[in-house]
Amino acid sequence: MLFTKLGDSDLEASRIGFGCWAMGGADWGPVDDNDSINAIAKALDCGINVFDTADVYGDGHSEEILGTALGSERKNVIVATKVGGVKQKGGASRHDTSRKHILGAIEASLRRLKTDYVDLYQIHVPDASTPVSETVSALLQLKKQGKIRYFGLSNVKVEEIKEYMKYGPVTTLQPEYSMIQRQSENELFPFCLENKIAVLAYSPLGRGLLTGKYSRKSSFIPADVRAIDTAFQGKVFEINLDCVERLRPIAADSGRSLTQLAIAWALSNPALSVALVGAKTPSQVEENASAYDSPLSSEALAKIEGILKDTEAEKTAFKKRQMAKLRGTPITEIESEEEGKELIEGLIIWMLHLHENYSVSAKELGPIFSGAALLKMKGTIGQATSVEELRLKLQEIHSRVVLETD
Repeated sequence: MLFTKLGDSDLEASRIGFGCWAMGGADWGPVDDNDSINAIAKALDCGINVFDTADVYGDGHSEEILGTALGSERKNVIVATKVGGVKQKGGASRHDTSRKHILGAIEASLRRLKTDYVDLYQIHVPDASTPVSETVSALLQLKKQGKIRYFGLSNVKVEEIKEYMKYGPVTTLQPEYSMIQRQSENELFPFCLENKIAVLAYSPLGRGLLTGKYSRKSSFIPADVRAIDTAFQGKVFEINLDCVERLRPIAADSGRSLTQLAIAWALSNPALSVALVGAKTPSQVEENASAYDSPLSSEALAKIEGILKDTEAEKTAFKKRQMAKLRGTPITEIESEEEGKELIEGLIIWMLHLHENYSVSAKELGPIFSGAALLKMKGTIGQATSVEELRLKLQEIHSRVVLETD
């Protein structure tokens, strides 16, 4: 296992880390606690020393499992968790990075993790209602008390990082990054390199899509985040699957599985310090851990880049066609459930395009309508001029559908 120093900290991190979201038991389908504990043990055996979780993963269950599994090994690893997400009744979430919330949340996390300090405490999602100065002041207080060693950010833009840096040192950034999610390359990665901020990327496997285990017939239970992820929906899903098939021979030629190819590709970016890879079983951990025993050749990287550019061009062309079709399109004449599904897919694509940030999840955007429900709708969706306007239209439509179908 290769190791690297995280930014200006004294943390020596394995290039491959363990992402603990799935072991929370929610959002990623069924998971067995014993399998999770055994997977963590295997990770330790393989030299992985970075374990990333969050207080909202399974309402704290992920932290509990991690704390139990690490046991006496806790002092030998880097424990990273996140704060700021708050689950509400009904499954909805809100963001809270106020001093009061942070000071309470760290105590709960330490209790669940069975430790008296966290190596890396990360703001999960920015909270627009709380001044950054207040948030950083709370983090610095925890650092002074010895409850956290360093703090980092997740799911932020460059301008937001700059604001945090005004009040305290930002050690790490955690964005989503994979072959099918490359927006971080545009501004975030160059900024982090320039400012010596270590990047720990989540979902380097594209939420499992890049493993090659899915097909056009694949489906997901409603509780699985991929059930409402646009990368796994309709035409975009088909394009992504075609991309994976084109990558398969490159993986074979490099002596890797598709999973290992995706991890090695992510780590080939000089801005990336650690690839945080999720796993549910020891065998998955073992496969992940050996992905970067040697770097990919320049020839392999060039071939991959060509495939990814072709894939992105195909998706961009499709999205443009969908958006052109949707602007001002009446929906009162939808005649089938399938047409309704296609319209929702197009609306989400449109909304992401307006937001200019495809890392925003479909779950956050609220695609909670079925094609059948759309058939019951009355009225039209006009051309929205802002993300918020489109969001309100979607919410309004959902309210009408609920009223009609309850």
